Amino acid sequence: MTRTGYSLSFASSLAMLTTCGCFYTGDDGDDPDAGTDSASDTDSVSDTGTDADTDADTDADTDADTDADTDADSDSDVDTDTGTPACDNGVWEGDFAIWGLEDVDTIAGYTGITGYFRIDSPTQTNLHGLECLETVGWDFDVMYNDSLVDLDGLSGLTTVGSNVVIEDNAVLSNLDGLGNLSSLGYSLFVADNPALPDCTVCALLDQLSSEPTVITVSGNLDDSCTPVPDNCP
Repeated sequence: MTRTGYSLSFASSLAMLTTCGCFYTGDDGDDPDAGTDSASDTDSVSDTGTDADTDADTDADTDADTDADTDADSDSDVDTDTGTPACDNGVWEGDFAIWGLEDVDTIAGYTGITGYFRIDSPTQTNLHGLECLETVGWDFDVMYNDSLVDLDGLSGLTTVGSNVVIEDNAVLSNLDGLGNLSSLGYSLFVADNPALPDCTVCALLDQLSSEPTVITVSGNLDDSCTPVPDNCP
């Protein structure tokens, strides 16, 4: 039998079955459930995921860093106990002149000046703030000050490399602030200080470790020192 013949025979048989109503469709009319078995399985996933992780991480990091850095930098330029500067600025290289209080603040804390040091016409009455100063490399001059009553604040000064000049200070009344000066290199010139007793100048000469090469004392307050200091001119 050929494939063509087989196809015709199968087609004829199919036509016959359809004509006589013998073709089974899967519904004989007697099965009450026929064709109604739909996909009614409603077993849906009701687990909505509400089983939240309630085990919250309540172990909060409450271990705060209470170890505060209390080591504040309290190293200031002024000793708050005494009001004097901390002597930690080293040596000032070169010359320095004080014309006002701001200049005192600038040089405060220095232990030495390599050049000359001049105090000229400041308006303050004393030199507090200069307690650290120990050495002046060249001249030390105190001149033309109308308000300067004393040299307090210079108690640390021990050495002047060349000359000390104290001249024309209208109300300067003593040299007690130079009480630790022990060495000067060449001369002492103290003149035209109308309120400064000569005896104070003589006392300064007495405290020096060696007599200056040149001494000039004139025009100060003649108080006729008694007793007369050894080195009073």
